[in-house]
Formats: sequence, C-alpha cells, structure tokens
Amino acid sequence: MNTTNQTQESEISDEQYEKQATLSVWRSCHGFSERHKKNFGECSKHPQWLAAAERLKRVIGTGAVVCLLGRRGTGKTQLAYHGVAHYIVGLKRPWMDKIYSRPYQKAYVTAMQFFMKIKATYGNSKDSAEAVITEFVNCPILVIDEIQVRGETDWENQMLTYMMDRRYSSKKDTILISNQKRDAFIESIGPSIADRIRETGGIIEMDWDSFRAE
Repeated sequence: MNTTNQTQESEISDEQYEKQATLSVWRSCHGFSERHKKNFGECSKHPQWLAAAERLKRVIGTGAVVCLLGRRGTGKTQLAYHGVAHYIVGLKRPWMDKIYSRPYQKAYVTAMQFFMKIKATYGNSKDSAEAVITEFVNCPILVIDEIQVRGETDWENQMLTYMMDRRYSSKKDTILISNQKRDAFIESIGPSIADRIRETGGIIEMDWDSFRAE
C-alpha cells in the first residue's frame, strides 16, 4: 500500500473513531440494563441533568470517587452510564476494546450484588473473597448502585472500604449511587470513603423531581 492510501486509511479511522468507541461502549457496559444503554429518555431534555453530566465528565478519568445522590427517577443510573461511556470514548486505540473485551469485566453492579458475590466464595474452594474484590479493583471504571441497600454491618463496611481504598490507590474512577440525603449518606458510608469523595470527585446532588412522574 502506498503512502497516500495509508494516509487515507488513517484519516478514515480517525473519522470513524467515535462511532467505533460508541459501539465499544454498547458491548462493554456489562451490568447496565438495556434501558440505560439505549437512550437518554427524559434525562437529556432537562438542563439540570445535562449540567450534572458535564460536571461528572470533568472528573471522569482522574481517578475520582464521585457520588450521585437523589430520589428515585432523577436519572442517576442513566448519568452513571454516560459517565462510563465518556470514559471509554476517551480511551486511545487499541486500549479501548482491550479493556472491556472480557465478559466478566463489569462496569455496573449494585451494592447487594457486590456483597453477595463475596459471600458466595465462602466454603467454595475454587474462589476466594480476595479474588472477587481484586476483580472489582481491576475494573477501570466501576459504578456501584443502591449503595444504601445494605446492612451497614462491620463486615460490609470493611469489604467496601477495602475495595474502595485499593481503587483509590490505583487511581481508578468509581461512581457511587444512593437515594439518601447528603448527611445520611456521609454518615452511612464511613469516614474513609467520605474523605476520598471530598478529595477527588465530590457529591453531585440530583435534587429535582422524578422524571417518571412526568
């Protein structure tokens, strides 16, 4: 192939990059529902939601720990999905497809699923709690939804803090989602994770009415 054709191929690849990245997002965001993958729904019609999306995008890729707070139906999980999409689209080839090509590499999990996966290793000689936690630590960007749906036992707090501290040390982005008010969330999440949030990503309060009621 001559130099002209190589240049044209490179230019075409660059022009198609965003389309390829979007396809990669679709394939890679394991754990998100089809509803969150397919469309913005009502979210993109609301200036407050779009402003929150811009704020989230500013910290994604910096190793941030950020929390999305708000009542049900305010677009928190949809916002987290687009945060993951923004992260993947920002990757440089060829890393984009490599990072999320493996089927076990989840970007989204609920707090209950996280704890249940750890508990499933107890009495199972094939797996270990450390291996499960390491799987979540290694995920380049991770969303933990329904963080308020837990018993807040010492064991749960220790497992969550241990995993979050390792992600923080590795500068991996983490998005937490909760229906709690700010003060209740900070009290329940514990001082270590609360400090990580304050230092890196902050809290995005989505305090508008539910889109589902419209």
